[in-house]
Amino acid sequence: MSEHESMNRREFFQKSVYKAGSVALTGGVLGAAIHNSHAEPPATPVAPPQPPAEMPAVKHRRLGRTGIEISEIAAPGDSLRDPLMFSLAVKAGVNYFHKADGSLSNPRNRELITKERDRFYLDVVIDALEEDRAYEEFERRRQKTGCDYIDFFKVHSTWNSVEDFQTKRGVLAAYDRLKKEKKVRWLALSKHNPRTNEVLTAALESDLFDAIQPAVSQIGEFQKLLALAKKKDCGVICMKTGAAGVGKKPELAKFGDPEQPYRTYFRYLLSLDGVTSVVSNFKNFEQMRENLGASGVPMSKTEVEAITLALLNAPRNYRDCITCGECRAACPGGLAVDEIMRYRMYAEDYGDYHAARQQYADLPAAWQELVASGRDIPADACPYGLSVAAELKQAHRWLA
Repeated sequence: MSEHESMNRREFFQKSVYKAGSVALTGGVLGAAIHNSHAEPPATPVAPPQPPAEMPAVKHRRLGRTGIEISEIAAPGDSLRDPLMFSLAVKAGVNYFHKADGSLSNPRNRELITKERDRFYLDVVIDALEEDRAYEEFERRRQKTGCDYIDFFKVHSTWNSVEDFQTKRGVLAAYDRLKKEKKVRWLALSKHNPRTNEVLTAALESDLFDAIQPAVSQIGEFQKLLALAKKKDCGVICMKTGAAGVGKKPELAKFGDPEQPYRTYFRYLLSLDGVTSVVSNFKNFEQMRENLGASGVPMSKTEVEAITLALLNAPRNYRDCITCGECRAACPGGLAVDEIMRYRMYAEDYGDYHAARQQYADLPAAWQELVASGRDIPADACPYGLSVAAELKQAHRWLA
C-alpha cells in the first residue's frame, strides 16, 4: 500500500468516527444537521489509465551471420516485467529480449514465450570471467527463463582492456561447454565501461562473436565500429540509448517532433548502415508507443548526414563519455570517472535513484570528496573535450 493510499484511508476513518460520534451524542434533527455540515460529496471515481488497443507494428532485420530476423526495437528484460506491457510488446512484433531472465521471471511472461519458443530470441548477460563461475551464472539465468536453451550467451562488460580479452578466456570456455550441451546458440558481447571501442574492435577482429551490443555515445567512434561489424557480418544491437536521446534533445528537436526525442533518435540509429536493432526502455504506454513507432520509418541519407553533423558539433555533456578510460590515468587516485558517469545516468536519465546512490556510496570516501570538489582534475583529462571536473561535481549533486 502506498503512503498516499494509507493517508486517504486514515483520513476517511477519522472523519467517519467523528461523524458517527456527532450523531450519537447530539441525536435528532440537530445531530443530522451537524452530520450534514461535515459531510463531503462523494469523490468521482478516477478510472485507471487504459492501455491502447494496439501498438505500432515493429519491422524485423537480419542479425548478421546468425541469419535470424529480430525486431528493430528490442525489449529490456531487466525492466519490462509488467505482463500487460510485455504482451503489448509481443503483439507489436518485438521478438528479442535483452536480459531475458528479468522479464521471464514473471510466470505470465514466461508462459507467453515458452508456448512458441522458436519465435523469440533471448539473451542473458554473464559477468564472471572464470569458467566454472560463468557456467553456473548462465545456468542460474537460464533456469529463471524456464527455457531449455538461450539464444545468446552475452559476455557483459567484463573485459576492461584488450589484454583482458586476450588472456582471460575462461568465460569463452564456459560458452563452448554450453554450446556442446545445446543450451546456447550464439556468442555476443556488450560493452559500456573502460576501453569500450578498443575491446569491441579486438572482439570483432577475432571473429568469435555473432553479435555485439555497444553503448552509443560519440557517434564518430560508433560509426567506425559499425563499419568493422558490417565487414565481419556481425549483428549490432545499440544499448544505453535513452540517455543519449535526452542529452541531445535540442539537436534532435530540429529533425523531428520536439516532444518525441527517442523516436527521432531511434529512427536515426536504425538508419545507420550496420545497425540491426535498438534496445528501448518502456516505462509507460506513451513511451512504448513513441519508441516502437521508430521502426519501419527510415531517414533519408540527407537527414542522417545532417543529424550526424549536428551530433558531432553539439555541446559536450556527461552522456558523451565513451568510457575509454583515458581520464583515469589523468585523475588523482585513478578515479573511476566512467563508472560515476554511468551512475549519474541511472539517476538523472533513468530515474533509478536508489541503485545509483547505493553504488556511489560504495566508492572510496576519498573519491567522493574528489568528485564533490573537482580538485586537481586536469582541464584536459578527457581526450574528447568533456569538462570532467564540472560533470563530476554535477554527478555528486545527483548521487550524494
